[in-house]
Amino acid sequence: MDRPKFNEILSLLKSGDELVVCKLDRFARTAPEGAMLVRDLVERGVKVNILNMGVADNTPMGKVMVTVMLAFAEYERDMIVERISMGKAHKREHDPDWKEGRKSKEIDPVAFEKFAQKQKDVKMTVDDCCRELGISRSTWYYRIRKAR
Repeated sequence: MDRPKFNEILSLLKSGDELVVCKLDRFARTAPEGAMLVRDLVERGVKVNILNMGVADNTPMGKVMVTVMLAFAEYERDMIVERISMGKAHKREHDPDWKEGRKSKEIDPVAFEKFAQKQKDVKMTVDDCCRELGISRSTWYYRIRKAR
């Protein structure tokens, strides 16, 4: 995975710095990747503090703990993905009307047209219109494109 901001942070860290991570599964997607990252950081003199685990270090026990915790984090993530996939497959099989994703928000077309005209006449901003209608900017622009 390409994580430019994370890579930028890693490049800025120097000996004596501390990297605080809330959970290992936010740190790396796979156990080998995470173990390598932790090892590299610790070897560079960076203290790696995982809030739900503690400080990761290069001692044999520290390495084992990081590896085991990363393996469980990867396992947990894989199980979540598997359960979601199974649930979607079941729903597709048993509900022909089921569609993946959020349901479209119902908006009164007359009210939408009224706000669209106000925005076009520069009497209201898009943000104001969205706030009044209770929709997001992306929904606003989707509806505008659809109306044309």
